Amino acid sequence: MRFGLARADRVQLRIYDVSGRLVRTLADRSFPAGDHELRWDGADDRGRRLGPGVYFARARYAASGYEDAKKIIVLR
Repeated sequence: MRFGLARADRVQLRIYDVSGRLVRTLADRSFPAGDHELRWDGADDRGRRLGPGVYFARARYAASGYEDAKKIIVLR
């Protein structure tokens, strides 16, 4: 997951399954200004590999209040 920040901000990046359950928190911390990349290994917060299917990545930016979501398809 790539994102850029014009100035430092606290970012939450979470992965949800199709039923809306939170399966993984990739980030919930402050990032400096600039470009950033976070990788999801397909596992949940306990380290268990999740099955194939559709997931959603949701990003929230604290300072601006901006939110964005993207669909992820896992094909293993």
